[in-house]
Amino acid sequence: MAAHSQDVLPEWPKDRPLGVMHCFAGDTPLALRYIELGFLISIAGTVTYPNAEKTRAVARRIPFRSMVVETDAPYLTPQSRRGRRNEPPYIIETIRQIAELRAETASEVAQGTASAAARLFALGNITEFVVEAAVERP
Repeated sequence: MAAHSQDVLPEWPKDRPLGVMHCFAGDTPLALRYIELGFLISIAGTVTYPNAEKTRAVARRIPFRSMVVETDAPYLTPQSRRGRRNEPPYIIETIRQIAELRAETASEVAQGTASAAARLFALGNITEFVVEAAVERP
């Protein structure tokens, strides 16, 4: 059986990212190139590591519209918890680190990155729930 590509792949919504670059560890020019191609950049707990200047530079530079955060649990635990199993609640440490790097609030980072994730996965408006969860965590 033969199929033409336009018959196999559905029309992709123009406002929806093509995918995400999981646990991105590249530099800013590479991140911007992936963004141009239609991908989101995922920032993990590695942004908290002392030698992760490339990741911090990316987190400072790319727009929230193109950024998501992730735990990559059980791996890539934030610096303050290194040596332990990574857990989803630790994502707030990643969010707080990005907020500090960008001189923004954790709520702003949570809202911006949640909005990007919602676009990627067609989740609708999830930002209110995510921001409340981010602000409430000690």
